[in-house]
Amino acid sequence: MSVSDEERSIIHHWRRITKRGQLILAKLDGRLDNCEVKVQHNRSSFMGSVDPGLDSGDTDD
Repeated sequence: MSVSDEERSIIHHWRRITKRGQLILAKLDGRLDNCEVKVQHNRSSFMGSVDPGLDSGDTDD
């Protein structure tokens, strides 16, 4: 299955912003049909807590 420039862009952006959750790209007839994001939230992140490591600009885990 080939990957379009649009799909590559979505995947690249997703990898830059988070490593938690799932990115689901659905194709129909070889074209991007739907993009869905599933992200897990714990109670502290949902309540507005900030992980200090997220603001460091460091993308390596």
